[in-house]
Amino acid sequence: MKPFYVYALLDPRKENKIFYIGKGTWQESVKFKNRYYRHLRLADEGKKGPLYTKIRKIIRLGFRVGFLVLSQWEQETDAFAEEKRMIAEIGIMNLTNQTEGGEGPCHSEESKKRMSLAQTGRITSEATKRKISIANKGKIKSEEVCKEISERMKGHKPTIETREKLRQAGFGNKRALGYHHTEEARRKIADANKGKILSEETKKRIAAGERGKFPTMLGKHHTEEAKRKMSKAKKGRKMSLEQRGKLSITLTGRAFSPEHCKHLSEAVKLIWQRRHLEQAREKLLVVLQQIAA
Repeated sequence: MKPFYVYALLDPRKENKIFYIGKGTWQESVKFKNRYYRHLRLADEGKKGPLYTKIRKIIRLGFRVGFLVLSQWEQETDAFAEEKRMIAEIGIMNLTNQTEGGEGPCHSEESKKRMSLAQTGRITSEATKRKISIANKGKIKSEEVCKEISERMKGHKPTIETREKLRQAGFGNKRALGYHHTEEARRKIADANKGKILSEETKKRIAAGERGKFPTMLGKHHTEEAKRKMSKAKKGRKMSLEQRGKLSITLTGRAFSPEHCKHLSEAVKLIWQRRHLEQAREKLLVVLQQIAA
């Protein structure tokens, strides 16, 4: 597969007429459509320009923007030359291109490193963050754009280095503090995770990550309301034989402290007391019904 290609965007309203010529780089995760997806995303975000205005209009009318790979090239310079030739052949007045093509973002590795160093350590001010937040509030991506982003990200796995950076960036992040998912969101999350089985490798990684962490409930106690909710949610739930076997293996050889044993004993006694009370209540109801009859 050649690494560079020249592509065209097509207008389905006008028998797939070409309205843009561009150059892209082949990527494993999205094949030839990395530039196509980028155009759709920028149009959805409200980027100005004749190209993005046209894309938005096509999507708004219920059509899908066409995409066609015209040629593939080993050298980037050859791809840029072909892009320029195609724009000249069709005529820039008949396209949404703003330039005659061929210039492209050809940053050298040294330039990329300099730009990366210039951005390292830069802290966005609170005022700028607020502006970005206000600008993005209420923006809803179209179904088509969401689908394209989903397809683009399928099979994409962040590197260990990227994961570590994301983890470090998330420390102390309290933007969701006090936020609660809606019932609809909870249902969607539940449906998405139903039947999902974690691999043994994933389980080991989660266990290793949690090992040594300060217990989140240490010194805390559930409210009576929370206890009632948990009790109600677990009523009538029966563990499978497989789950019982796993619990048995997990608890085998585990030594509990005398205090913990006392708590367990009291909890079991309370459960049996409640059961006896329920049975007595049921018998009393039967007797009262018989008397009433």
